[in-house]
Amino acid sequence: MKVDMVLRAAEALLACCREDQKPEILARLRDVKAQWEETVTYMTHCHSRIEWVWLHWSEYLLARDEFYRWFQKMTVVLEPPVELQLGLKEKRWQLSHAQVLLHNVDHQAVLLDRLLEEAASLFSRIGDPSVDEDAQEKMKAEYDAVKTRAQVASTIHPPDTH
Repeated sequence: MKVDMVLRAAEALLACCREDQKPEILARLRDVKAQWEETVTYMTHCHSRIEWVWLHWSEYLLARDEFYRWFQKMTVVLEPPVELQLGLKEKRWQLSHAQVLLHNVDHQAVLLDRLLEEAASLFSRIGDPSVDEDAQEKMKAEYDAVKTRAQVASTIHPPDTH
Protein backbone atom coordinates (compact mmCIF):
# COMPACT_ATOMS: atom_id res chain seq x y z
CA MET A 1 0.00 0.00 0.00
CA LYS A 2 2.75 2.44 0.93
CA VAL A 3 4.70 1.51 -2.21
CA ASP A 4 1.61 2.30 -4.28
CA MET A 5 1.37 5.67 -2.53
CA VAL A 6 5.02 6.37 -3.36
CA LEU A 7 4.49 5.38 -7.00
CA ARG A 8 1.43 7.66 -7.33
CA ALA A 9 3.32 10.53 -5.68
CA ALA A 10 6.26 9.98 -8.03
CA GLU A 11 3.97 9.99 -11.08
CA ALA A 12 2.35 13.22 -9.92
CA LEU A 13 5.76 14.76 -9.27
CA LEU A 14 7.06 13.66 -12.67
CA ALA A 15 4.02 15.23 -14.36
CA CYS A 16 4.65 18.66 -12.88
CA CYS A 17 8.44 18.87 -12.38
CA ARG A 18 11.12 20.42 -14.60
CA GLU A 19 12.91 18.17 -17.13
CA ASP A 20 16.26 18.45 -15.33
CA GLN A 21 14.69 17.04 -12.10
CA LYS A 22 13.20 13.95 -13.77
CA PRO A 23 16.43 11.82 -13.87
CA GLU A 24 16.94 12.20 -10.10
CA ILE A 25 13.27 11.40 -9.37
CA LEU A 26 13.42 8.34 -11.66
CA ALA A 27 16.66 7.18 -10.00
CA ARG A 28 15.10 7.43 -6.55
CA LEU A 29 12.01 5.66 -7.83
CA ARG A 30 14.18 2.78 -9.14
CA ASP A 31 15.85 2.59 -5.69
CA VAL A 32 12.46 2.38 -3.98
CA LYS A 33 11.32 -0.36 -6.38
CA ALA A 34 14.58 -2.30 -5.89
CA GLN A 35 14.29 -2.06 -2.10
CA TRP A 36 10.67 -3.19 -2.32
CA GLU A 37 11.62 -6.23 -4.43
CA GLU A 38 14.35 -7.08 -1.92
CA THR A 39 11.82 -6.77 0.91
CA VAL A 40 9.32 -9.02 -0.90
CA THR A 41 12.06 -11.61 -1.51
CA TYR A 42 13.05 -11.52 2.17
CA MET A 43 9.40 -11.80 3.28
CA THR A 44 8.91 -14.78 0.96
CA HIS A 45 12.03 -16.43 2.36
CA CYS A 46 10.83 -15.87 5.94
CA HIS A 47 7.38 -17.19 5.10
CA SER A 48 8.94 -20.28 3.54
CA ARG A 49 11.02 -20.91 6.67
CA ILE A 50 7.98 -20.49 8.88
CA GLU A 51 6.04 -22.96 6.73
CA TRP A 52 8.94 -25.43 6.92
CA VAL A 53 9.04 -25.21 10.72
CA TRP A 54 5.25 -25.47 10.97
CA LEU A 55 5.11 -28.53 8.72
CA HIS A 56 8.02 -30.32 10.38
CA TRP A 57 6.84 -29.41 13.87
CA SER A 58 3.36 -30.79 13.14
CA GLU A 59 4.79 -34.00 11.65
CA TYR A 60 7.17 -34.38 14.59
CA LEU A 61 4.37 -33.97 17.13
CA LEU A 62 2.24 -36.58 15.35
CA ALA A 63 5.14 -39.04 15.22
CA ARG A 64 6.09 -38.34 18.84
CA ASP A 65 2.52 -38.89 20.01
CA GLU A 66 2.39 -42.15 18.05
CA PHE A 67 5.69 -43.24 19.62
CA TYR A 68 4.41 -42.54 23.13
CA ARG A 69 1.13 -44.37 22.46
CA TRP A 70 3.20 -47.35 21.32
CA PHE A 71 5.51 -46.94 24.32
CA GLN A 72 2.58 -46.93 26.80
CA LYS A 73 1.04 -49.98 25.13
CA MET A 74 4.34 -51.89 25.25
CA THR A 75 4.91 -50.90 28.87
CA VAL A 76 1.53 -52.34 29.82
CA VAL A 77 2.01 -55.48 27.72
CA LEU A 78 5.47 -56.16 29.16
CA GLU A 79 4.47 -55.32 32.74
CA PRO A 80 3.33 -58.72 34.00
CA PRO A 81 6.22 -61.05 34.77
CA VAL A 82 6.44 -64.30 32.86
CA GLU A 83 4.39 -66.92 34.65
CA LEU A 84 6.70 -69.79 35.50
CA GLN A 85 4.07 -72.16 36.85
CA LEU A 86 2.42 -72.70 33.48
CA GLY A 87 2.47 -75.88 31.46
CA LEU A 88 4.71 -76.41 28.44
CA LYS A 89 2.07 -75.38 25.90
CA GLU A 90 1.34 -72.10 27.70
CA LYS A 91 5.06 -71.39 28.14
CA ARG A 92 5.61 -71.87 24.41
CA TRP A 93 2.73 -69.54 23.67
CA GLN A 94 4.22 -66.98 26.08
CA LEU A 95 7.62 -67.30 24.40
CA SER A 96 6.08 -66.93 20.96
CA HIS A 97 4.17 -63.85 22.12
CA ALA A 98 7.34 -62.37 23.66
CA GLN A 99 9.22 -62.91 20.39
CA VAL A 100 6.46 -61.11 18.47
CA LEU A 101 6.70 -58.23 20.94
CA LEU A 102 10.48 -58.11 20.52
CA HIS A 103 10.07 -58.02 16.74
CA ASN A 104 7.63 -55.12 17.19
CA VAL A 105 10.19 -53.30 19.37
CA ASP A 106 12.96 -53.91 16.83
CA HIS A 107 10.73 -52.57 14.04
CA GLN A 108 10.02 -49.44 16.11
CA ALA A 109 13.77 -48.61 16.16
CA VAL A 110 13.60 -47.36 12.56
CA LEU A 111 10.69 -45.08 13.40
CA LEU A 112 12.45 -43.86 16.52
CA ASP A 113 15.59 -43.03 14.51
CA ARG A 114 13.53 -40.92 12.11
CA LEU A 115 11.79 -39.23 15.02
CA LEU A 116 15.12 -38.40 16.66
CA GLU A 117 16.49 -37.04 13.36
CA GLU A 118 13.46 -34.81 13.02
CA ALA A 119 13.85 -33.62 16.61
CA ALA A 120 17.51 -32.78 15.97
CA SER A 121 16.61 -30.94 12.79
CA LEU A 122 13.93 -28.93 14.56
CA PHE A 123 16.24 -28.15 17.46
CA SER A 124 18.93 -26.87 15.11
CA ARG A 125 16.35 -24.61 13.39
CA ILE A 126 14.32 -23.30 16.31
CA GLY A 127 16.20 -24.20 19.50
CA ASP A 128 13.08 -25.38 21.34
CA PRO A 129 14.07 -27.24 24.54
CA SER A 130 11.31 -29.82 24.03
CA VAL A 131 13.39 -31.27 21.17
CA ASP A 132 16.89 -30.67 22.55
CA GLU A 133 19.54 -33.34 23.11
CA ASP A 134 18.21 -34.15 26.59
CA ALA A 135 14.69 -34.74 25.26
CA GLN A 136 16.10 -36.91 22.49
CA GLU A 137 18.19 -38.92 24.96
CA LYS A 138 15.17 -39.41 27.23
CA MET A 139 13.14 -40.76 24.32
CA LYS A 140 16.00 -43.10 23.35
CA ALA A 141 16.40 -44.27 26.96
CA GLU A 142 12.69 -45.03 27.23
CA TYR A 143 12.88 -47.07 24.04
CA ASP A 144 15.98 -48.91 25.26
CA ALA A 145 14.21 -49.78 28.53
CA VAL A 146 11.27 -51.30 26.62
CA LYS A 147 13.65 -53.15 24.31
CA THR A 148 15.55 -54.62 27.27
CA ARG A 149 12.30 -55.81 28.87
CA ALA A 150 11.19 -57.35 25.58
CA GLN A 151 14.56 -59.09 25.15
CA VAL A 152 14.40 -60.52 28.67
CA ALA A 153 10.86 -61.77 28.10
CA SER A 154 11.82 -63.42 24.81
CA THR A 155 14.85 -65.27 26.21
CA ILE A 156 12.91 -67.49 28.58
CA HIS A 157 12.92 -70.90 26.90
CA PRO A 158 10.44 -73.61 27.74
CA PRO A 159 11.96 -76.94 28.67
CA ASP A 160 12.29 -79.56 25.94
CA THR A 161 9.90 -82.47 26.04
CA HIS A 162 12.39 -84.97 24.54
